Amino acid sequence: MRRLPIESYVMMFFLLAIVLSFPLQIVYIYGFESSEFFKTFSMLTKFNYLIMAALIVAIFAWKSVSRSLFVVTPIIIALVAVNNYFVGTVGYDYSFTMTSVATLGFVSLHISLLRPNIRLLLRSPEKRWWLQSPRKRVNVPLEVYSLRDARKKSFVAKDISETGALISTDEDFSDENSLVEGDMLDLRISLGQLRNMTCQARVVRKAGEVKEGDSCYGVEFVNMDGIKTRNMKKFFKHLDV
Repeated sequence: MRRLPIESYVMMFFLLAIVLSFPLQIVYIYGFESSEFFKTFSMLTKFNYLIMAALIVAIFAWKSVSRSLFVVTPIIIALVAVNNYFVGTVGYDYSFTMTSVATLGFVSLHISLLRPNIRLLLRSPEKRWWLQSPRKRVNVPLEVYSLRDARKKSFVAKDISETGALISTDEDFSDENSLVEGDMLDLRISLGQLRNMTCQARVVRKAGEVKEGDSCYGVEFVNMDGIKTRNMKKFFKHLDV
């Protein structure tokens, strides 16, 4: 199982706890019975709902360690700070000191953004391992048509995922007709007991040479419609049998 960074779990837990704290505080302050829980939502202000919505957006951003955290984090800190300021100065249930401490605590939660592993994931989204499709070692024959030179080439897929593949050929990299990064390809893939599938792919890297002397390329599948995606999932299921 591909797990998220521990910081993501911690942040999602605390942000969800804060979302739930809004109605729970009303239950505590006004002494509502459990049967009256849903009445608490009518006592929340529009600003409360705005904060809760922003926190939920932040939870999903932490789930993928998205770069949107650079935007979402300052917004939720500002919203929480403004809310706590008015609760501490205008309200009667919490003192200004209590709300100030709560604001500082909320800000301190986001120190996780400064941790090296989180900063690396924010700078390089392609390193988010838990979002990458699992790869399986295969030996699948391919017919490859390069849209750049309209030549048919024979390849073998050495490993494959639902989003791409590592393909090899005995073609020399020095060949003027070899593939280059960015080339668009038409692939014809033999899916075992399933019918052959055609799809488009983009060359994303030259992977060097394997010990047998074959040259390898990394390709990314593009323009995959629903049918092709389902066929690929069936192929993966077939590999597990």
